[in-house]
Amino acid sequence: MKRIARMLVMGSIFVSSMALAQDVMVSGKLDNVTQKISQKGNPYVILSVPENRELNGVKYTTSISVFSFNSEDAKKLKTGDNVKLVAKKSVDKNGNEFYTLLSIVK
Repeated sequence: MKRIARMLVMGSIFVSSMALAQDVMVSGKLDNVTQKISQKGNPYVILSVPENRELNGVKYTTSISVFSFNSEDAKKLKTGDNVKLVAKKSVDKNGNEFYTLLSIVK
């Protein structure tokens, strides 16, 4: 019974996180490109693109980090390159946004 309850809770978390995902265009000049290896030995790339924002009249710049898990084209990008990226914007259970690369627009 406890196992079924756990499965229902996990399923509802998964479904609710999927409902919060949307495709977005991220464009600009890359301010950082980092290639890493996960703990399981899988390579991935983090592409950082600056974004101007405003909150309560205060303007500031932050970076959007787009994670790429299997794009050979992402591995070829360098800091300073101008890019247009199609990414899936998702929100984790803590409300943090994260982006996963879907395509590089050429």
